[in-house]
Amino acid sequence: MFGRFRAASQPQNEPLIVPLSEHEFARLARRDWSFPYADIVSTINANPELAFRAEGTAECVVGGHWRRRHDIGSVEYLRAGSAASRLVHRLEQVLRTGGARLLVLGGAEQSGNLGLYQSLGFQVVDEIVRYQRSTARAPQPQHVFPLRSALPEDLAGLLAVDHAAFPWLWWNSEEELAWYLALPGVEAHVALDGPSVVGYTGFTITGQQGHLDRLAVHPDYQGRGLGSDLVLYTLARMQQRRVDRVALTTQVDNFRSAGLYRSLGFIRTAVRYPLYGLWLAEVPDRPAPI
Repeated sequence: MFGRFRAASQPQNEPLIVPLSEHEFARLARRDWSFPYADIVSTINANPELAFRAEGTAECVVGGHWRRRHDIGSVEYLRAGSAASRLVHRLEQVLRTGGARLLVLGGAEQSGNLGLYQSLGFQVVDEIVRYQRSTARAPQPQHVFPLRSALPEDLAGLLAVDHAAFPWLWWNSEEELAWYLALPGVEAHVALDGPSVVGYTGFTITGQQGHLDRLAVHPDYQGRGLGSDLVLYTLARMQQRRVDRVALTTQVDNFRSAGLYRSLGFIRTAVRYPLYGLWLAEVPDRPAPI
């Protein structure tokens, strides 16, 4: 995996695709500071098997694992010219061998080189839209199920609800969810039926702005008012902390959640975030291209 690579059909005058080290990346990127350099170096160190360069050139690609999921890879940085397709293809091969089912574009790559990626087969695999509310004031929750702060021992229950409530593409990994819950400023609360977690909400507050990061209700408990209760509980917590604006994002075709948010005073904005990706394998609920 770390050896030199040459495609069978590659002309002899094309550069070899070889591993990219942190030291080599520092040399190649010396004249390009239009990206978060420290983040890319960290990604290389965390995933050395996903970083490659075209030997004898300044062209390179750095990959990672999207949302800490080993079944979804990401292109975090690409500096390429004539070797672009071969660099991305090499990253794709390694990820596919490791069991990844999808390769998506990281945040920085989403905003540039789209024509190149589209020529390589990338397409919009899903899209999220932003909703907002001008105040955190709202009716009090009814507490149809007991609610309390999430505890570390709730992680398995949170993951079970998360994977039951969301399509495969938007699942949290255990590593991602544990990382999120440990972030400063994050609050997470669970709904319980006896000892079982049946729903949860997570949000972040920055200054006077709140963001509802996650809302999940197990399908067996949907339609009982629990989703509304969790949102109202979140808004009440935000109001206690003097939040004056609240935002959230959801899939553009998540009509059920969109109806809930509209009923609770959220307004859909014109802000949309497409997610570009290249499928590497089939998944049970693979979304249709947008």
